[in-house]
Amino acid sequence: MLLFLDFDGVLRRKHAPLYRLEASLVERLAAVLREYPEVGTVVTSSWTDAYSLEHIKGLFPPDIAVRILGKTPRVQSQGEHTRHREVT
Repeated sequence: MLLFLDFDGVLRRKHAPLYRLEASLVERLAAVLREYPEVGTVVTSSWTDAYSLEHIKGLFPPDIAVRILGKTPRVQSQGEHTRHREVT
């Protein structure tokens, strides 16, 4: 089972500083993922344009970072539902 994870609006609220995850939201996600050890995570975020996958993994607790399996390819914006096209 995979969780496709975007950061903005999920782990960083609209008015939070750019490119800074909110620690409380990261910990909430980590707590949920710990209840489901069979779930891997794939990052689907524009953050992968600015940071390597290894850097992104470093933003998470180690037990969660090892479950980040990769990232989706970036799709050129062609209207709505860009993230949907990235994960399909």
